[in-house]
Amino acid sequence: MYINNDIDYLKFLRDKEIIIFGAGIVGNKLLLNLVSRGYKVIAFCDNDSNKQNQKICDVKVISFEELCLQNNEGLMIIICSNFENMIKQQLLDANIYNFISVSQIDLGGGAKRTMMSNIFLIKSKWGSLEGKLKSECFCHI
Repeated sequence: MYINNDIDYLKFLRDKEIIIFGAGIVGNKLLLNLVSRGYKVIAFCDNDSNKQNQKICDVKVISFEELCLQNNEGLMIIICSNFENMIKQQLLDANIYNFISVSQIDLGGGAKRTMMSNIFLIKSKWGSLEGKLKSECFCHI
């Protein structure tokens, strides 16, 4: 698949409904970043059945099967997972092509400091961030 790194995805995503594929710590961080900028995140998608049917900061976690039932018009999926290649193939096999990787989005700090380049920083602060997310954002349906 061809990836065009010249696109300003923050501008491109402005009028889209967004589903974050990956409800882990990096997906949570992306959610908070996008929502604080006024983007419309309508759901998380995750293959982990333990995360499905939960809410993270009032955003529902749906299954892949539920994602396949979504109207894809005006929708963009952002893959935010360590299993990126498998998820890309899963989406392509389901004839879903409206997705990008979180690494394609420059969330500030220049081209070298993208979301994926911050994963190690986020994971190193996992303990404090995990506690904050659990206390402030996680709730069950």
